Amino acid sequence: MSKAEIASWITSTSTDFGDDDEIDNDATESKAQLSDEEKWSEFLSLAKSSLLTSQTKRRTEFLNDKMMALAVRGDLSLSQIMDLLGIIALTYPRYVDSPSRDGVINVLKALVKRDELRGTPEGEADANKLGVGENIFQWLGREIQRIGASRSSVALSNQVILFTWCCALLETELKYNPGVTTSPLWKPLLTAMATSLDLALEEHENNKKSLQKAAVVVGRRVIRNNSSKIPVILETVLDLTKSSSNPTLFSPMIGLIVDVALHLKPSGKTEKPGVDIVNPFKGPILQHLVTDILSSKTVVPRHRAQAFESFVTEFVDEPDVIESIVPAIEKGTLRAPEGVLPSSRTVFKAYRSTISQDSLRKLLTPILNSTKSSNPLVRTEAGHFFEALTSKVSDSSVQELAASEIL
Repeated sequence: MSKAEIASWITSTSTDFGDDDEIDNDATESKAQLSDEEKWSEFLSLAKSSLLTSQTKRRTEFLNDKMMALAVRGDLSLSQIMDLLGIIALTYPRYVDSPSRDGVINVLKALVKRDELRGTPEGEADANKLGVGENIFQWLGREIQRIGASRSSVALSNQVILFTWCCALLETELKYNPGVTTSPLWKPLLTAMATSLDLALEEHENNKKSLQKAAVVVGRRVIRNNSSKIPVILETVLDLTKSSSNPTLFSPMIGLIVDVALHLKPSGKTEKPGVDIVNPFKGPILQHLVTDILSSKTVVPRHRAQAFESFVTEFVDEPDVIESIVPAIEKGTLRAPEGVLPSSRTVFKAYRSTISQDSLRKLLTPILNSTKSSNPLVRTEAGHFFEALTSKVSDSSVQELAASEIL
């Protein structure tokens, strides 16, 4: 669709989606005399009114017909594409119906796909990439950060929608951009996805579990559909924790990736392909758990600590407990028991083995000290941790040790 064809099409479009039943011929002739820039401005006004209307049928028709036509065939400059994205960005807090939300995602995917195929035999072979994906993720990153700064006043549905946008665009980039994992786009893309997932899973009194579950389902589907990319995705997210001032923000993303990997169907080579995929990253994941979760000086949000349940159950063994986890809890409870105890309870509830007498003895001392704290929250959490800990005791001599220490 050439620029001249777009200009002609825009003129006819303004009458197709007008609110009046009768067409004003004089107005139509007047619009035909407008410059291309003026016609584009007219179209943007029409697009804004059509996409922000409360009439579901009108906006879905406009998305599926006019917006998709421009995304797939329109000879648009990057500036014009950003004009369209600016209007699309206004829709995510407004749309509550699936057809409208799906229509927006389809337009975004079409814009990114077309740009990534520029300069390739599958796309416009003589065209150069415009950087559509980069611009979209720059905006997503800023918008997600803005929401994060005022999360208590932002509806959960908005956070979930932005996460679904990230998922859809990640899948599009992986499919049509072979070099995306080594491009400057890769880390901002995964940062936006991880941040939006973390926001969507935060616990609030009025949050709907169904929406949070929907976000997890979408995220799991994207990772599962791109299971061959799990190693590079996991490696990148773990790398991002090292340079972040808030590394536990990435914990839900790490947990989701690990959980998807562990649920992959058996292949001809192995019964548990996910174990083989994740095992090379056991060390960095355990380090993240010990350093950023169990050694935190502040209370770690529950959904971040719970993200490691599948990992702990499948990969953490007695040497890990003795050499890494117990020392971290011992030190952490001396410094900030209110932050360490809840996460420690989560870890040991997921731990599938029994606890040795030596490990129990080392952990009972900080637990008993915490039960004497002046902070009621610390005392309560100490009791919960003790309950989780003793549930992993099977040896009667170890049980007697616990009883004697308490008495």
